[in-house]
Amino acid sequence: MPAVVGGYVSSKSATSSAVAFAALRSIAELSSSSYARIIANLAVVIVENVQGKYSECLAGFNDQVLSTAWAIADALDKSGDLLSEEIVRCAGQLLRTLENISVSIRRRLDRGKFFRLWNSSGENEIVLKHSEDLDRCLSIFLFQSKLANLRQSSRLVKSTKNFEDEFGDTVQKAYQEQTSLLDLVATHTPTMLEECRPSVLPACPQVFFGRSEALSLLLDQVCTPTATNVAILGSGGIGKTSLALMALHHERTVTVFGGRRRFLPCESLPDAKALVAAVGHSFGISGKQILQDLKHLLLKKNSPNLIVLDNFETSWESSAKRTEVEDVLVALTDIPYLSVIVTMRGAERPSGVLWRRPFLPPLPSLDPNLSKAMFVAISDVDEDDEHLERLLEVTDHVPLAVTLMANLAQYTGCGVLLSRWNEEKTSMLTRGYDGRLSSVDVSIRVSLGSERFLRSPHAKLLLQILSLLPDGASRSALPSMTGQSDGILSAISTLKQVGLAQEDSTGNIRVLCPVREYVTKHLPMTNSELAPLRTYYYAFTSQLAESSEKQPGMEELAMFKWQMANMSTVLLHALRSDEPQVETISAFLRLGSFAWAPGVSAELFPAALQVARDLQSQKLEADCLVFHYRFSNSGHNEDSLRELQSAAKIYRHRNSEDDAPNLAQCLSCLGDSYRRLGDFGESIKFHLEAVELYTRCGNYEMMVESLRRLANAYSAACMPLEASRTIEQALTMSEKHGLHLITASILKIMGVVQYTRAAFPLAFRTLKRSAELQYQILGESRAYDETLLMIGITCHKQSRLKNAHEYLTRAHRISAKFGKPDWIAMSTLCLGAVALDRSEMDLAMRHFHVSLRRFTELGHANNQAQCLIEIAKLELRRHNITTAWTHLLEARKRIRGPRDVKLDAEVAVIYQMGEVAYARKNHASALTLFITSCIIDCRISDRSGVAECIKRIGDIMLADGAIDDAKACYMSSLGLTEHLGVRRQIADCMAALGDVALHRDESAAAERWHHDALLLYEKAEDQVGQKACREKISAYGSPCTSQSDFS
Repeated sequence: MPAVVGGYVSSKSATSSAVAFAALRSIAELSSSSYARIIANLAVVIVENVQGKYSECLAGFNDQVLSTAWAIADALDKSGDLLSEEIVRCAGQLLRTLENISVSIRRRLDRGKFFRLWNSSGENEIVLKHSEDLDRCLSIFLFQSKLANLRQSSRLVKSTKNFEDEFGDTVQKAYQEQTSLLDLVATHTPTMLEECRPSVLPACPQVFFGRSEALSLLLDQVCTPTATNVAILGSGGIGKTSLALMALHHERTVTVFGGRRRFLPCESLPDAKALVAAVGHSFGISGKQILQDLKHLLLKKNSPNLIVLDNFETSWESSAKRTEVEDVLVALTDIPYLSVIVTMRGAERPSGVLWRRPFLPPLPSLDPNLSKAMFVAISDVDEDDEHLERLLEVTDHVPLAVTLMANLAQYTGCGVLLSRWNEEKTSMLTRGYDGRLSSVDVSIRVSLGSERFLRSPHAKLLLQILSLLPDGASRSALPSMTGQSDGILSAISTLKQVGLAQEDSTGNIRVLCPVREYVTKHLPMTNSELAPLRTYYYAFTSQLAESSEKQPGMEELAMFKWQMANMSTVLLHALRSDEPQVETISAFLRLGSFAWAPGVSAELFPAALQVARDLQSQKLEADCLVFHYRFSNSGHNEDSLRELQSAAKIYRHRNSEDDAPNLAQCLSCLGDSYRRLGDFGESIKFHLEAVELYTRCGNYEMMVESLRRLANAYSAACMPLEASRTIEQALTMSEKHGLHLITASILKIMGVVQYTRAAFPLAFRTLKRSAELQYQILGESRAYDETLLMIGITCHKQSRLKNAHEYLTRAHRISAKFGKPDWIAMSTLCLGAVALDRSEMDLAMRHFHVSLRRFTELGHANNQAQCLIEIAKLELRRHNITTAWTHLLEARKRIRGPRDVKLDAEVAVIYQMGEVAYARKNHASALTLFITSCIIDCRISDRSGVAECIKRIGDIMLADGAIDDAKACYMSSLGLTEHLGVRRQIADCMAALGDVALHRDESAAAERWHHDALLLYEKAEDQVGQKACREKISAYGSPCTSQSDFS
């Protein structure tokens, strides 16, 4: 390959243009890489067309075409069979550039003005544009090539430079803030009274979300003709101070109180004496009778005043001084014309004060949607970021935690922040200096230092236990979990009083996530302290297993799911302890189908497997490998296959009758793994063996599950009749034995089978039923996203683009939540297909390439091919015909790997090749390809695909003047699709029949067909179809009065 500088052959290179030209010819004729071959061929055609016709300027450009094409084509030729997404993208960009140059040259040659135009005054401008495009292609290609080589290294060093920059920025900000404070201290050192007397009110919060109801109630209670007293309560960082400041600055408050509004921080006021002095100073009063003098002053002024005592628990907390502080507060609230707002950590109001009713309830966490809006407003992160929801979950939507996390997100990606959270927890949520409003850790430490907390004998143990229970626990269960029968109710009250725990809407006592993480990290428990909690959840998993054998009802199933997150956290904590036990793994394996439930951590699976290996228990290792595949498949199919083969080897070597159900489960998973790899023969063989083994064991639940997977394998192998029979058999058995969870999964596969047979309305109803059943039992579980994805695909097929986008977006969100890379990629691909149909080209291309990258990393050849097919569709829509053809060649290569050829993937490539041939006006080739596609679609019972092919055959007939044959094709296609709900396909047939009528001079019939087609194109959001119909209708000059029968 030549040395290249700036797109030209380096002066140090001895390679001549003739050698480059010969090398490109060789690559075009011999390379196995589709991209290399067609890039080389395009470059050769360009050079041959301009040879002998160029000026000195064009001579340099000719050399640039040769050197750029040779550099990239040679690299592609030597890069092997599997190209990364980045390289595919670069190759596609160069193909588009060369294709544009070729088209530009061909047009000038066709007009016979090539020499004159390219030697005119516009020559330099044209050459410069193409030259810049070539330079850009080469630069990006070289960059991506280096990036691909360095990617593994960069993962190892984990972006050290970025971390250093981030750390430096944080230090610099903290330094500047501290310098500002020091400058203030240097110019004026205040007394305590001066420090407590603000010259102006603190600023009104600029970012304030989710407290509209609380603010409205607070204003109603404060902005009254008579003085009133209100307490704002809640845990640390929940937004008490922000709410008070919003009220203090609100126009209603300003109207009532004017400039007589005061804000007094109580952090540095440890007792009643300091509090009285600070209050007096804020009003300009000093001496020994401050409160009496204040009363006389306000009576004399005869005007309403408002004071906020912020963080009042600092003065009030000490039990030795509490009575004195409460006496001061009572005296203060007795003063006429003075309204008092107190903000306090916890859920307890000081006694002796007549608080305004109804009480303002303790502030809860933010609503998730408002928490997201707040985060986006601060960070400017894309609200569709796939990591954002999980990132907000770890903050538990506590405003302080959300704010600090959003500040970090201004210069660090959400995915990186999640990784940091897993290592640093709450310590990362700081603005670089200690303070209750600038550090989550400091805020939590303030609550832990509360005298009420420290004096309660069981409060610490209860807090430690609750910190392992993300969904909290009922009052009745906590004695069993803690092993303490006495004192727990008192401890609950203490935790609520100091704001470390709260009671949720279900009545459970719960600790917010930042507090849980802090306590777990800084207040670890001993094994003896944890023993009652672990025993409780070991018994819970036994109850699950027993319940599964008895086939529980829907209500009982739904009740179990609320314990899943707690159980998962406790088991994971036990697996990561210094002394993990076999009983913990056994409890984990007893989860069975409940492992799909939301709240079950994906980290449980590798943790259990590692402990089994550490304990050198081959049986447990094999059980964990199979369980891991069933419920937490990583998407890396080759790795999964090797693990399952290892498990099967262990079971067969043990040769124990007790292992028969486990072996059958392993064989079923092997069948599923081979299906994912495209080896359908092996897949079906293993599934049949598993069904036979389960039949001998009499395990109906697992036999039904294996039949479901067998039906899925038949469907993937394009054997719809076998798939239908098998899934109906599975559904009958499942409903007979009351297997509700498995019934939901069976309905999903049944919907897929119906989809492949083009029964789209029926498939939609079946899939909806599956989704509703899944959600009723488990909520947004690890399998729920797969059903939503299939519903979205079905809606897209019916051209219900808005519905499709909604379902696919939900599926993508849930897949991201559970960390399922293969399903994230699939939903992204489908969202790209929807965007393409909406003519959102750039968005579609972005989705396709993101999916291609993920599928390449996972080794999913068929899905890579589907991404390339969609990219080819887009390029064809942009009239980049050669680029589209090259992508299709690459797609076909990836389909035809060492495994079975998947017919539905093969037919998709062949059909799109027919589209490219039709665009090239090569009707003979297009006809052959469409007929081939039609035959394959018939074989796999794809009625919609058959109709599409027949319609395109009709287009060729119409273009060749065979009008009667074309009409017959269109009518046949319409007959196949009219009951399928595929709006765009039906509209295409109607529009084509309108064209036939025009050819026959039947204008009235043509008008009716085009009007009906337009109505369906509008429903299908097909802008291209709408534009074409409107142009034809505008020629008729009469209004639309018809209604389509297919709406």
